[in-house]
Amino acid sequence: MKIKPGDIVIALVVAAVAVVLLLSALPGDAGSLVAVITVDGQETERIELSADMEPVVVTLEEVGVVITAQDGKVAFTYSDCPDQTCIHTGWLSAAGDIAVCIPNEVIVKIEGVPDSDIDVVAE
Repeated sequence: MKIKPGDIVIALVVAAVAVVLLLSALPGDAGSLVAVITVDGQETERIELSADMEPVVVTLEEVGVVITAQDGKVAFTYSDCPDQTCIHTGWLSAAGDIAVCIPNEVIVKIEGVPDSDIDVVAE
């Protein structure tokens, strides 16, 4: 079987795609975490988290919630809901962490590069 010039082109394209996919799967900057605040299904705020950040206080008067971000972490610091579960969740500091105030329909989650020892997650 003879290799044709078109076969070489296809092999190079496949190799290039494989390299791009491999590079996109590599972890990025471990400090690239963002706190995302959602109210009633609508994103209202994005706060970049860093270890040396000054406190950022987000007051959502329309739903009775205060969220504070500082030193690379974020938490519900006030809520007028009856059970206070969102307050008791505490500080979120890793990618994938989430806290929810169900009565006020507020979600705080952290997006970004996970800072764990897990290499791969299988589905």
